[in-house]
Amino acid sequence: MGLLMNLIMIGMVLPVGLIIIAVAYPKNWKKRKVFYGIRYQDGYEREGISDRIDTICANARKKAFLLTGVFVLIGIVLAVFQNIPLNVTFSVLNVYAYMMLMLVPYILANKNLKNLKREMGLVANAGITYTDLSGTSTVHALKLPALLLPAFLVAVEFGVALLLDLKVFCIEGYTVDGIFTLTSITLIYLLTALMLIPIAVIMDRQKNEVISENSTVNANYNRAIKKCLAGMSVAIAWSVVVMTTGFFAGMLLFQTELFAMIATGVFMVIMIGAIIVYVSRVRKINERYKEEMSVMVDDDDKWIGGMIYYNRGDKRLTVEKRMGIGATVNFAHPVGKVIGGLLAVTLLATLLCLVWLGLLDATPIRIRVEDGRVVCHQLRDEYKIEIGQIQSAELVENFDERKVVRSVGSNMPGLMKGRFTIDGEPCKLFLNPDIDLCIRIETGDEVYYVSRETVEETRALYEELK
Repeated sequence: MGLLMNLIMIGMVLPVGLIIIAVAYPKNWKKRKVFYGIRYQDGYEREGISDRIDTICANARKKAFLLTGVFVLIGIVLAVFQNIPLNVTFSVLNVYAYMMLMLVPYILANKNLKNLKREMGLVANAGITYTDLSGTSTVHALKLPALLLPAFLVAVEFGVALLLDLKVFCIEGYTVDGIFTLTSITLIYLLTALMLIPIAVIMDRQKNEVISENSTVNANYNRAIKKCLAGMSVAIAWSVVVMTTGFFAGMLLFQTELFAMIATGVFMVIMIGAIIVYVSRVRKINERYKEEMSVMVDDDDKWIGGMIYYNRGDKRLTVEKRMGIGATVNFAHPVGKVIGGLLAVTLLATLLCLVWLGLLDATPIRIRVEDGRVVCHQLRDEYKIEIGQIQSAELVENFDERKVVRSVGSNMPGLMKGRFTIDGEPCKLFLNPDIDLCIRIETGDEVYYVSRETVEETRALYEELK
């Protein structure tokens, strides 16, 4: 499991890193409408200035590639050396740190480009918002049914999973009904599919960006951009269907997470492909309309680090992103401040989850027999099994040969804890899977598989129970 987790982490770093580099670290800045959070101006191609911009952009791009290589290498080391303490925690932290540090070269390049603008004497017209000079209405390209159908299909799978767990009907061979694992996972995917709908609608209903005094040019440009956004949103929505169906079929037909992993891989491929297609098409659109961009507002100084838009003089809530895809909020807007607070809470919660994961990884499992109970303890008392209620206790060897499916709980190197099914039998686990020896305890209500840290300690516990 540890090797699989590390391979998944490496598989996340490399494609995500290449997408970030393609989107945020352009090789040819002259073909971009915006690069490193700075809006393109004709004056940047003057002799001497162009060379300095080339140097700034090339240095940022090199640092991004170097960071990607370093973190992929760290992931490979963690995958090869499975005995490193806190291996899984370090793997997750490796991805998290990579995402954060990949922003640093971008921010530094943005700062250097702003300094260059000041040297050139370019003063920003901060606070000016885009206004369509001919009163052209906002164009739309999204067809809502194309997003509602994928969400409906995921909702159907969620409904079937819920009915199975409520035991309204049963399917022969399906033995993990009633534990709501399938329901909870399909609910997460359903919420993801539903969340895509308002995000796509908001992006589609953004006010037209004015690039020209000609209203027809503005309308055609915005329609082309929004078609790209709509296509990407629909592709991602269908990738969620693929991921949900893979997990649903894997649990329902085979009660294994293998299909979920395959479906997740397909999801990543579709999503990355959709983003690549979007970036490529937008780049071509901007090249096509570059000569017609006669209206330009210089609000670079209102973009903190080239990523966070904070402009009290702009009454819009959403604006086009300067790094990434789609829209971002104006954090000076009252609603934007609320969203910023929620993002900060989410970031803090993520950090706390990583700390909790580290504690689980670092804290050994302990089983003690006291006061007529078998007490399973890690960070707290997990299970208290009354000895008087134990009907049988037997040693189980070759545990790795059994078919184990997690329902709810932890499955990490050196730790399996929570609700699982073993060879189709629902049970609770509290054991170290690395020692390949455990004790099966059956009471009137539950079946437990438990072990201590070592084979010798587990055998000693079995003797006590005998």
